[in-house]
Amino acid sequence: MIRDPDPVEIGWMGDASTSYGIGVTIGCRWAQFQLTKEWNHDPKPKRDIAWLETVAIRLGFLALTHLQVKKGKTLIVWTDNTTTESAILKRKSKHVALNEEWKIIQELLITMELDIVSRRVSSGDNIADALSRGDRTGRDPQLQIPITIPFDLRHRLFQSVYLKKITAITSNGSSPRDPSAQERHYLLGCRWNTLLSYNAVIKKYQTFARESGRATFNLPLSAQDIYDFCCWAGRTAESSTTHDISANTLSKYLAGLQMWHVYHDAPYPTDSKAKVATFLKSSVYVDAETAAKPPKKPVTVKNLIKLTKLLINGDPFQKALLDLSVVAFWGMARLAELTYNKETGPLRKTASLLTTDIKLVYKERENLAKLTIRGAKTANPGQTQIIYLKELPHMLCPVLAVKRRLTEAGGKDTLLFGYTDDQGNRIHLTRPRVTQALSKIWKASGFEGVSGHSFRVGGASIQVALGVPISEICIRGRWASDSYKLYLRDFTKNEMEHTDALLADKESKATQARGHPILENWVKRFASPPLGVSFCSGEAPRLLPETSRESSPLGPPHRQIQGEGLTKGFQ
Repeated sequence: MIRDPDPVEIGWMGDASTSYGIGVTIGCRWAQFQLTKEWNHDPKPKRDIAWLETVAIRLGFLALTHLQVKKGKTLIVWTDNTTTESAILKRKSKHVALNEEWKIIQELLITMELDIVSRRVSSGDNIADALSRGDRTGRDPQLQIPITIPFDLRHRLFQSVYLKKITAITSNGSSPRDPSAQERHYLLGCRWNTLLSYNAVIKKYQTFARESGRATFNLPLSAQDIYDFCCWAGRTAESSTTHDISANTLSKYLAGLQMWHVYHDAPYPTDSKAKVATFLKSSVYVDAETAAKPPKKPVTVKNLIKLTKLLINGDPFQKALLDLSVVAFWGMARLAELTYNKETGPLRKTASLLTTDIKLVYKERENLAKLTIRGAKTANPGQTQIIYLKELPHMLCPVLAVKRRLTEAGGKDTLLFGYTDDQGNRIHLTRPRVTQALSKIWKASGFEGVSGHSFRVGGASIQVALGVPISEICIRGRWASDSYKLYLRDFTKNEMEHTDALLADKESKATQARGHPILENWVKRFASPPLGVSFCSGEAPRLLPETSRESSPLGPPHRQIQGEGLTKGFQ
């Protein structure tokens, strides 16, 4: 039963081409299918472009199944094919092969409790057109929808996977191979960044093989191959080379080699693990005597104040960049969690921080902002994580930064950290653009060694320096292991005194601004007038009953307005 007969727009477009295959888009998600040479060699009924366009509809339904579309909806399908448009309207056709395909689609409609209506789009505006011709320029591989090809179509088409950047994985040893349909489906289940990392590992092994006289080889590798690679790639006491890597990195390389064997159904030499463990331990000793790379420097309060002075009166991008930086610092967030992978276009909800994911909470005389993070690095598929931000009585307040973004969005359901340009287009902040802009600012300001991840480092380090218990830091930073230790940096007594003085100065100015017409106008540049400005009372709220994977609502440490020192703000 269709509970909601009003057609719903989901960005569903399909197209087909006899020169390559089929393309399907649903919002920013996409799928591409390539025809086999024998796709139309069967006896009657004849398969032609009209049949392919109808198959595109069936594949679209399979994509919706993967995306877990809600039942009881009527969905809009955009097509540039007149025959397909007519078939969707009449649910039948005089074309025999097309009619057989529609019988299958009708069963899907009943099973999925959905209905569809067609809308006409020109070929030039059909964004699935390029996919159907083999062009996936600008398509994010991580947004590709993995689809299991129905049995009756497997000899006619297969799903295309972007393989040019992972040819080392698909090679069996030194021999290039085209992946089978099953192998392509396997690759679609892996994160794209993980595949790129493993591909780099395998390329390094192939380099080792060439340099050691193993130019031609096939999987599986022998235990001796693994031993030789460990001594070639890892640091040893007897020699030092330009390709040496740390023991920790080498262990990750070995994980990549294991995945390589799994992909090719080749047995990995598990009998090598005991000796490899000793090799790694030996490399650890050598690593200890090697000058380590300097750790990432933390973003500090001083950095944030400088950033505020430079960006607060800037263009829309610069203002959005400032708000993102403040939230990333106090929320100990990864930039990838707050940004999107494309500047324009529809958003994928499972990988976006939307304005609707924000909840402003008033708890025990404290204003809090609750951010629901989707697609976090350490989250399982479908799992969300929570970041709580607490209002602070100065211009570096993360809650006010969130309010400014909500006001700028004007009530739209869109990416929180984005802006509207002069032409009225919604622009999403992307991690590359953010890090590039920040790098220029840090370099021009003399803050060397600060990177995008430095916000998470700085937020964790400053709170530890203020006496926040490690258990609380792990909750706020969403760490479930000892990996939090990698983010902690020590502050000297002078550095803490300087930080204390900087925040005291900003709080004093904010306090003086209340009730003063001119100064209050200045403060409003940092606030969100429609949502109001409320300064902290100085009392830390109790923990809200959220799961252990959520960030504590205590938010970042703060100075009490009554004049107590920073280190007294938390007991």
